[in-house]
Amino acid sequence: MTEQTVTIQIAQQTAVMLQARADAQGVSLDELLRLLFEAPNGKQESTDALLDWDYIAECAAEADPSITLEEVRKGLSKIEGSMVEDFRQERDER
Repeated sequence: MTEQTVTIQIAQQTAVMLQARADAQGVSLDELLRLLFEAPNGKQESTDALLDWDYIAECAAEADPSITLEEVRKGLSKIEGSMVEDFRQERDER
């Protein structure tokens, strides 16, 4: 069976929570995520192959729990206008 990797993005708070749970259980983040997607019969669910474990671990390592959602919103509120057109241009360039 061939395993495919797809990169997913998760919120920093989710990454911090997952890392804390892994630390509390004494397992690596990679192992915790594998356990979360493991079926009761011991077989891996198909979603397991879709996760980029290295990227998820990087997100957890770079997470900064000291930055609050309010601070992010405050910083984003300083951006004038709508960013929708910027997102569209970036998407179209791909």
